[in-house]
Amino acid sequence: GSESSSGELSDIRLELAQSLEPDQHTISEEERSQWQLAWARALAAAGKTNEAARRYGAVLHSEKDNVDAQYEYAQLLADSGDRASLEKALKLWLDVLAAATPESQRWFEAKYRLAQTHFQLGDPERAAKIIRLTQVLHPELGTPQLKQQFAELLARCQAESSQ
Repeated sequence: GSESSSGELSDIRLELAQSLEPDQHTISEEERSQWQLAWARALAAAGKTNEAARRYGAVLHSEKDNVDAQYEYAQLLADSGDRASLEKALKLWLDVLAAATPESQRWFEAKYRLAQTHFQLGDPERAAKIIRLTQVLHPELGTPQLKQQFAELLARCQAESSQ
C-alpha cells in the first residue's frame, strides 16, 4: 500500500541525506543550508522528530530568516504537542506571519496555526480572538478549505470557553 511505500521513500531520502554529509566542506554555505533543510524534511517524514528538530534548529541558526524552515519547524513543534514545543512554535508562527505577504496563502495558514497553537496551549479565548479579528478584516480567510478550518477551530474554542 501507499503507507509502506511512503515509509520506504522517506528511508531512502534519509539515507541519501546521510550519505552526502561527508562532502559538506566542498559546498557553499547556501548549499549547506539547503542540504540541512532537505535532511530535516527527510527526518520529519521518517518520523524522527527530535533529530529533525535539531536540523531545523541548525538551519535557523545559520539563516534566521529562512521562512520555509521557520514554517516547517513550527509545524513539527506544534504537532509534537508538548508545552515547551508549543510555546516555541508560537514564536515561530509569529516570525512566519511577520515575514509573509499579508493575505497570502502562507499568511492565512500561519494565522490559523497561531490560533490553533493558542488553543492547544489551553487558551481558547485568545485563539477565538485571533480568528474573529482575521474574519472581520479578511472575510474570505484565504481558501474555502482554510475558511472551513477557521470555522471549525472557532466552534471548538467557543465550546471549550463555555464549559
